Amino acid sequence: MGGSKVRDTVILVLVVLLAVGGIAAFGFYRDEVTAYLRLQAWDLGPVVRGTRQFVDAAASGDGARIQPLLARDCPAQPIMKNGRLTGFSLADYGGPKAHKLKEMVPTSSVQVKKPELIYLDGGAVVTEIAVPGSHGLKFRWDRRPEGWRIIDITWIQDVRSSQAGGA
Repeated sequence: MGGSKVRDTVILVLVVLLAVGGIAAFGFYRDEVTAYLRLQAWDLGPVVRGTRQFVDAAASGDGARIQPLLARDCPAQPIMKNGRLTGFSLADYGGPKAHKLKEMVPTSSVQVKKPELIYLDGGAVVTEIAVPGSHGLKFRWDRRPEGWRIIDITWIQDVRSSQAGGA
């Protein structure tokens, strides 16, 4: 009977240690875990498809297909002409800079890079495209009640082309 009591005590101590360890690990990785769950990061296919939709629509100048992808609070300000989305005003050094859709994505034959999960500020998913020899675009996505939405677009200057132009 004494062995059974010792075994029960050891099991209880192990269970308590595992629970405390689990709580401590969750506390340490809380941002990562909550962002992963909130964004349902096990399925990022909709983000890749949304980025591809943006690329195809921008390359053909179809702003109407881009508008539903944008979050209301997206700092990349849409440029409207005659009620149609024609480009974006994107943050740049020295202040915002206007870019037409065709300038942003001159061809739809660009590759969408693998999505990257960002854990800061509640989490987001970043996708990126590169226009060879020119520039890149980085899209920051968030999962909202109405679905995946672009919460920011960043213009990425291609370092090689800017160095070649300055040499």
